[in-house]
Amino acid sequence: MPPKASGGTGQAVTFEPVPAFELPPSVVVQHRPVAALPAVFSAPPAAVDPGTDPKETAGALKEFEGFWGAADAPFEDEAFDRESLPGLDPEGEDRLSFGAVTAWKRASDWIAEKQAAMVPEEAAPAEAEEGAEGEEAAHAAPGVKLCVVSVVGASEHEEDRLQVELHQLKEKPAAPEAPAEGEEAAPPEATEDEDDPTDPHIEEAIEGLRFEASRRIRGFETNAVEQSMEWLAGMLGMVASMRSQVPKGEYLWETIYPQTPDGRPQVSPNGKYIVKLWVHGDWRSVVVDDWLPFGEDGMPLLLRSRGTEHEVELWPLLLSKAAIKVFGKRSDGCSLTNAMGYASAITGKTVQLVSTHALGAGLDKALKSTVQSGSLCTIGLLVPSVLDPDQSSEAQPGIHPLGVHTVCDHRVGGHSTGSTALLRLESTRSEFLAEQENSLVKLQAEPGKLSRETDLESKFQQLAATVDWMAETQSVPGVMSSFWVESSSVAPLFGSALVMHSVSRMEHSAMLSHSWEQHSVPLSRNPTMVVCCENEEPTDLIVTLSQPPATWTAPELEPPEEDAPAPEPAIEPPIARASAVLESWDWKQAGAKRVGTLSTEMMSSAVVRVCAGQQLLRVNLNAPLGYTASVASKSPFAAGPIEAVLKESLGLGSVEKVVVPLAAVACNTAQVVLRLNVTTTAQSRVAAYIEVADPSLEGHLKLSLVDNEAEQATEYMSLFMPATVMEPSTRGYTLMMEARAGPGQPAIPSSTATVYLLSEEEGVTGTVDTFAEARKSVGDQELNLSKDTVLLKYVLQPSDVKEAASVELHVSGTERQVEMRLLDTQQQTLQTTQGVRGHATMMYVPLCQQAADTWTLFVNVLAPDSDVASKEASAEHEDGVIKCHWELIVRSRTTFPISIDTRRQDMAVQVKAKWEDADKGRSERAKHAREAYLSPAEAEEGAEPVKTKAMPGNPPAKVNAMDQEQAEVVSSEQREQHLETISKTVEHFNTKQGEALEMRGAAVAKWTKGNEARVAAWGEVKGGVESHWEVKSKRPTGALKVYFESCLLYTSPSPRDRTRSRMPSSA
Repeated sequence: MPPKASGGTGQAVTFEPVPAFELPPSVVVQHRPVAALPAVFSAPPAAVDPGTDPKETAGALKEFEGFWGAADAPFEDEAFDRESLPGLDPEGEDRLSFGAVTAWKRASDWIAEKQAAMVPEEAAPAEAEEGAEGEEAAHAAPGVKLCVVSVVGASEHEEDRLQVELHQLKEKPAAPEAPAEGEEAAPPEATEDEDDPTDPHIEEAIEGLRFEASRRIRGFETNAVEQSMEWLAGMLGMVASMRSQVPKGEYLWETIYPQTPDGRPQVSPNGKYIVKLWVHGDWRSVVVDDWLPFGEDGMPLLLRSRGTEHEVELWPLLLSKAAIKVFGKRSDGCSLTNAMGYASAITGKTVQLVSTHALGAGLDKALKSTVQSGSLCTIGLLVPSVLDPDQSSEAQPGIHPLGVHTVCDHRVGGHSTGSTALLRLESTRSEFLAEQENSLVKLQAEPGKLSRETDLESKFQQLAATVDWMAETQSVPGVMSSFWVESSSVAPLFGSALVMHSVSRMEHSAMLSHSWEQHSVPLSRNPTMVVCCENEEPTDLIVTLSQPPATWTAPELEPPEEDAPAPEPAIEPPIARASAVLESWDWKQAGAKRVGTLSTEMMSSAVVRVCAGQQLLRVNLNAPLGYTASVASKSPFAAGPIEAVLKESLGLGSVEKVVVPLAAVACNTAQVVLRLNVTTTAQSRVAAYIEVADPSLEGHLKLSLVDNEAEQATEYMSLFMPATVMEPSTRGYTLMMEARAGPGQPAIPSSTATVYLLSEEEGVTGTVDTFAEARKSVGDQELNLSKDTVLLKYVLQPSDVKEAASVELHVSGTERQVEMRLLDTQQQTLQTTQGVRGHATMMYVPLCQQAADTWTLFVNVLAPDSDVASKEASAEHEDGVIKCHWELIVRSRTTFPISIDTRRQDMAVQVKAKWEDADKGRSERAKHAREAYLSPAEAEEGAEPVKTKAMPGNPPAKVNAMDQEQAEVVSSEQREQHLETISKTVEHFNTKQGEALEMRGAAVAKWTKGNEARVAAWGEVKGGVESHWEVKSKRPTGALKVYFESCLLYTSPSPRDRTRSRMPSSA
């Protein structure tokens, strides 16, 4: 490598520091999460049995009153905000929202009003009042009792029928042999039943029947209730349909306290209740009172049960109020999705809305699996209008448009023409199903025969007998309406379905949460979670996402000035939603396939089907107010942060996590915002995954990997680098991310990035190495009118052997293109970039240093094209000179010297000095000759003017590729010899050129003569063709004239001609 030129550089360039561009993150949330969540549930003190001895229960009674309060001190929940109710608009003319609330009343006051309304009018005469006591009792008002739940129970007919069925199933004893003639019959042997008339199996079955009957509901009153309560009734009906499978203590009213010692909820004397709800991944205690919202008709807008004539049940009112207290005014967009969140909290089950058409061929299998023993899934069918309101469906008897029809049983019934799969459905909204006689079951006639009513009735009876029809559809007290449909008719009749999973009963579960309390200003993106499964068979993962309660404080308004109107009060902005994107992830190949999404202000869930083998599920969360996510499955899995799951479950050797702040980038600016040096101790396959706190910034970022040893860079289309082989080296690798805000685009705010380095081998580390120094230099430059203009030429002289820099140039005052080049010590081009609109950037300039290395930054303003030249010519410039203003910004790891490159000028001075040494006085003579030519001396009067020979113009300069250090001064003899050689060369060229011109002239004359003959021949042929065409193309005008004179005109017949000849009269 040649040494540096002596004197190498000129004066140092003046730089000034670049002030940091400040732009706070664009994600700003005005709500703040509530610091404390509801307490994890623990059973409160139970009530004391009034039949026990007061002395023995004094301590328990004191504990009960100390927790629940005195009976004569009415309780009012101050934490419940009556103004924070969901603000949905009515979704139909006959639908109600919470905007219809007219008053709040206690449940006891409501019962008192009902009691007063039921008292008969005292219209009897006075003499009638002196009647007997029996007559006074007959006119007394019927009582109205307030209870939490009114037990339905099993009827005597059901218990008797169960005993008969169980006795019939027992094995009958063999008939005794007939006695021989003359012998007496042996007395019957005593059976075990006679010794012990009670059968433990029958007693157990009857006890199970009574337990199931104690959980029956009397249905819901869905008229004049808030619109989400209508859907909530159907979802709670799904739980009631599968009541025998719900664990004790988790079924509907069993989560309401206080309770009696035997676990039955009772009315609180002071109106204080505790409801156990499944929120934020656990059962929690929610305190409520008995204040209820009422509408214009004087009835509560919350969910109500039918109860009995003299009993009013509180359990649906308390459950719905507790759910509303937990979620407040938050809403997921419509009454159905709100009800799904309420139902999940009340039942502890996830609720997912799916399309039956999307399930396709797997619909029948899914419906059949839900009724199998031990199933943790329940399906309720909805009409098509739920998912697509514009889709019209023909009204079917027994299907309510807002009803939820639970799949309870699956049977296959045989008949004369084959077999039919049937499903039994239950619904809380289809009161008239019993009148339809199961008309939804359609049977086909026998092949080749007409369908007659008698045939259909016959096959209907065959099918009914097969599935024990009467036993299954017989009306049972407290059971919802039940009917059967064909399995193949489900998709046409029901377009959507609610899938309810019992996650609290699943074997394997995990809870993921983000601690929002650590951030004064919550970020918009939370740490990504990963779920790892490794099973021999496909499995389902149920992912549930919930958002904590949040509060909003109105900003303080400044007092208005005098005579100024008062400022309008601040309006609460929408609550930020929590969302999650579920992706099947391959960390090696950068493969991520979306398999589900969640977005909610309340609670939402999704079911993900995971294939057999080792699978990774990535959960990308975006919850500014924090979140709680739970994952449940029947199969084992591991869930948690990326670094924990990949290292412990997958066994990766290196999982490095680095958090890097990203600086803000101004408009029309590009900047390197992240540099991470990656080193390995052995050959490794390394992948990198980057998360940005603000996902909206990802479109402005570009990721690259720089191999510092090979000086090569690889760009990626996303913020993920697939597994790449890295060798251990001295310079290592650099992971670089640049941010670019183009012209007209908004500035990029500051943010935070999290980098994950993943490798199966150990020894992979990452170190942040940012551009800590930023400086700029400015100046003005006059531009050539039609040529390129050298704007600047700087020499970079770093001292750090691993120095790197980023160079950015802004040019204003011209529309010409800008070219920027980086040259090495031998003036070979390393990088070249061109900018449009005066902006050019070299994002990454590695300046790996050796002893004699220098780098030259060469910036050139290109010559204008025709459009730019015309604009510059028409524009007015000061003194007719076109100038531009430039600004050079250099960002680097350290501050190193930058100076103006004067090596070419210094070299010219050295050459002139050599010339002077070879020919003394040369420079002085040249100076006098130049001055004499430019300023000739004035001639004396009468003297003849001095004739001077005109100085010829300088020939075009040629590029001298010879090294200037090896150049020698030419003597006068060498110069004469060189000129003589050139003269002979020019004379020889002129001679050869004249001979070539003579030959070309002869060829042209010969071609011209031949061409005249060709033109004449073509003229003769053309004339003959034209004369022949003229004769043939003459039109026969005479024949046409005769033809038109002989033409007959046929007109349409008149009414008179219809009975006569059709020949026209002109004939």
